[in-house]
Amino acid sequence: MNVILRSKLFPLFWTGATAVTIRDMIYVRRDYWSWLPVDSQRALITHELVHVRQEGQEGAVRFFFKYIFQRSFRFKMELEAYTAEAQFWINQGVPKQYAVLIMARTLSSSLYRVSSYGGALLHLWENTK
Repeated sequence: MNVILRSKLFPLFWTGATAVTIRDMIYVRRDYWSWLPVDSQRALITHELVHVRQEGQEGAVRFFFKYIFQRSFRFKMELEAYTAEAQFWINQGVPKQYAVLIMARTLSSSLYRVSSYGGALLHLWENTK
């Protein structure tokens, strides 16, 4: 796994995205990464490593097209990644309620448009310790 800092991410469908994973390469916007505290960088890597594993299981090309064109697939992939990220924060001592609320808010934001806030909140709550 490599983290590559770029001034801009690929201008495909990720308007507003801060990181994109392609195979075992994690591309992160340089301006975003530079101001992140170390724990936040580790949380981002935790999230993106889930996508590295998912792409490996699905195949990179197939993953890419399903992620872009199948909303339900994208939701499933992001839900798993945000669950791992929420668990990272909980393991760092962040109260579960706070970690889950933040991840649910992100999942239901205009960046993803894949879930209701309540649906994301329920899943994250049930799948973190």
